Amino acid sequence: VTGTIQYYGTFLLIAPLLQFVDAASGEILYEYESALGQQFSYTLPLTEPFYVVAQAIEPYTGRSFYGTAGSLQWPIAINPGIVNPIDLGNILIEEALPPRHQVVGAPETSGTHTIYPVYNSLFVYHWEYINWLYTEGDYAYIKRHERYNDAANVIFNFPDGTPWDKIANVQPNDTWSRVEILDDSGTQRISSFHCKAVTDDAPVRDFYFLIFQRDSVDNSLIAIRMLDAIRRLYHYEEGFVERAEDISTNVETVYLQEGNYWDFNPILPVYQPTYLALDFYEHYQGNPSHLTLFWQAPTDDGIFNWTSYRIFNADQLFAEVPFGQNFWHTETLPAAYYLFTVCAYDGTNVSAPTNSVILEVTASDDPAAIPPALSIQPNPASLAASGGADIRISNGKSLKGKISIYNLRGQLVQSVPLDSPGDFSYRWDLRDKQGMPCSAGIYLVRIKLTDGTELNAKLALLK
Repeated sequence: VTGTIQYYGTFLLIAPLLQFVDAASGEILYEYESALGQQFSYTLPLTEPFYVVAQAIEPYTGRSFYGTAGSLQWPIAINPGIVNPIDLGNILIEEALPPRHQVVGAPETSGTHTIYPVYNSLFVYHWEYINWLYTEGDYAYIKRHERYNDAANVIFNFPDGTPWDKIANVQPNDTWSRVEILDDSGTQRISSFHCKAVTDDAPVRDFYFLIFQRDSVDNSLIAIRMLDAIRRLYHYEEGFVERAEDISTNVETVYLQEGNYWDFNPILPVYQPTYLALDFYEHYQGNPSHLTLFWQAPTDDGIFNWTSYRIFNADQLFAEVPFGQNFWHTETLPAAYYLFTVCAYDGTNVSAPTNSVILEVTASDDPAAIPPALSIQPNPASLAASGGADIRISNGKSLKGKISIYNLRGQLVQSVPLDSPGDFSYRWDLRDKQGMPCSAGIYLVRIKLTDGTELNAKLALLK
């Protein structure tokens, strides 16, 4: 087997390795120290398909970068019976990390519970650990944790009712907890989850959930899950985004079922703060002078040692918080027009900014003090459950106009006249104008008022 490990990025990479991984088992068959930019050549007794994986370390952050024949997203298994010798050409090391996978296996009975193994693996390698889970109501619970070991797997058992995650009917301001094992020695971590409904602009042009996971001991941020039309997960380490992933899954209504999977596909690192948004309910349905801004941290680029975040209003410094605190809160926001952005700062250098968040805060005695606000609950909504989705407009004054619901093809699905002396609520039964049930997917809810105000929000329907 011959080829060359190449890297064309800007990082200084050290300690390159070359691994030959069995395609069926995920076991590392052979591993060799190698070099970047130099051809390698090995004679190996391989008879079954295998992957060739290159690794190298970025010494400042300690991150491992990977490359493989094909790509990290679409690795190619090499069949040794087709061509001999095998020339792989250039194996390119990428800055995006390799994907992770979770797969549900065959269940077994444990006491009164049917528990399902959820296998966790990285890229083409053998699974690293299994979480044995069961569900009750809206929650999943963990019964057993099993870690792979060449000599003998290490197993940890949990009492009934040990929480893992909330898997259905997630609502703003919901909280729950998780107990998990982190290593073979049994180090245990208890973390808490808190769901926030946010919007990234005003009027409400996009509406989604952020679920914050924090260590229950030191309150450090572990991860942020973004639930929108795109589901994304940000892993945090010492204030930086260590890994960002888009999540794809075949799960519809049954969370635990043999063959269900979740693929966590990393996106390229971003070295500036991103996704600036504000707490929807606090500001629009609570007190307009209260405001919390959230944003995602940058990935560590090994160059800048960020010490704080600077919040700008129309390019003027408005507030500053320590790096590692990727939110800002006030309860005394004066009446004014705002255009917020956030940058990371190291005392000298300022990063590129986030997207902007625009909002107008009026005086409390102004009849327009509470701008119209659109909310949809639940979102996502389940087609399998009864009840539909509640579309609410909070305003404080009379409302006249129309509610229109469109599918992603731009076709009008439902239309409702709007004429209310104050706040308005409409329960959509998830059927179209002909009374037929709608299909799963993303829908656009558009509110047009006679005063020219337009509100938009996305609604996801799940099977």
